[in-house]
Amino acid sequence: MLGSHNSLTGLPCRKWWMYLINWAAKCQSEPPVKQFHLGVRYFDFRVRFKDDQPVIAHGLIEYRGNIDREVATLNYLAKHYNTRIYLRFV
Repeated sequence: MLGSHNSLTGLPCRKWWMYLINWAAKCQSEPPVKQFHLGVRYFDFRVRFKDDQPVIAHGLIEYRGNIDREVATLNYLAKHYNTRIYLRFV
């Protein structure tokens, strides 16, 4: 089974200065949907909480995106293609 480490780091950074050091945090070059279509079935999501809301992050870098939407999209794809996916939240 193919998996991806820090699966959401293919998303855009939340702030301009984060792009300056993103090279140290970025593990993926594609968003999760593209990873799914490339065969990935194990996803590693890194989140932190800010004001009681989950934020996609890896180290100092925060990424644009909505964790609920990312999970719902992958769930839809798994049902549509009749396959299983595995999500790890750290």
